[in-house]
Amino acid sequence: MRYVFDTNVFSQIFGSYYPSSFSALRQVLEESLLEGRITSTREVLRELENCRHRELIHWAKKRDYAFPAPTADEAEIVRQIFSIQHFQANIERKKLFSVMPNADCFVIARAKALGATVVTLEKFTGSGAKIPDICKRFNVDCISLSEFMKTEKWVFYDALNVATEAPQDVETLDKSLIIQSKQEKAPSPTLLILLILPLLVIFIALLMIFLEDRNAPAAQPTFQPAPPRTVINFRAPDFELPLLDGLTLVSPSDYAGRPLFLNFWATWCAPCVRELPALEEFVATHAADENGPALLTINLGETAAEITGFLQEIGVRNLPVAMDINQVVKRDYGVQNLPTTYVIDGSGMIRHMKLGEMKYEEMGLYLQRLRDES
Repeated sequence: MRYVFDTNVFSQIFGSYYPSSFSALRQVLEESLLEGRITSTREVLRELENCRHRELIHWAKKRDYAFPAPTADEAEIVRQIFSIQHFQANIERKKLFSVMPNADCFVIARAKALGATVVTLEKFTGSGAKIPDICKRFNVDCISLSEFMKTEKWVFYDALNVATEAPQDVETLDKSLIIQSKQEKAPSPTLLILLILPLLVIFIALLMIFLEDRNAPAAQPTFQPAPPRTVINFRAPDFELPLLDGLTLVSPSDYAGRPLFLNFWATWCAPCVRELPALEEFVATHAADENGPALLTINLGETAAEITGFLQEIGVRNLPVAMDINQVVKRDYGVQNLPTTYVIDGSGMIRHMKLGEMKYEEMGLYLQRLRDES
């Protein structure tokens, strides 16, 4: 049997099962990953890269073979999930439109494509859009981490109490893991004094600093913070970014005199993926008009190989893509959510901003609004 691990499963294993005490668990996990019995997705790896567990981040990056990019079949299953209005409406808005990756649907899609079982810490609700809810709708087996351990016979107990706590048939379990824990010893009084004394000195020093600061005059600010910046009705910040060929540079000034849709996206963003066919259709419709409206997409933080491979998998062929690998342009435009599309008029002024998935019909309405405003 094969399993697809969700992000929270890796976090639970690395947060609760310390290698100093549970080295056998790590060993069996490594073997299962190498044999392909346990796998995950690229989107899970990206979620792990944003967690605070440095050991887990380092471990996952060195095992990228276990976190492959989604195949064309998996991308199609992701689209099917988001085509269901119930799931589309109930998936948390923070996950759906966040600049941070969201791996849930990709985990389910990989399990569906492989005929595997999803392992997650999320609970079935019956009415929401948690992983178990979506799995049930798409006939994908889904179990918890504890259920997975029971199924695979990953058994843990204290080796010091084997006679009383170990199962009688432990020899027959294929993957029984006997974890030897260290016998706890009470610290000596001398050690306690040596530990507490430095803390007491630090506390007294901080208390003296606090009392001095209370008597000091309040510092006066040398400037007033600026209000939040908006780019609407401001000139579009200029930039130069490489296209997918790595050689051609593109800039907003290349489209001077033409309405321009500037779209920010990433391959792990589900609503971004859904809108790509509409953007490609818009490009094809206006390709012959050199003075007509144009579109430029900006991918955030991904390589040309990743982007090209993904577009080929989902069948998108004619889409202009610039690469903001260091996400400098994203910062200049104040992008906080994906996808985000700016509508720039022929004079280079940003007139409108669209958050979320862009429809082909909406692009026509924005063009009409530009004409009415001119």
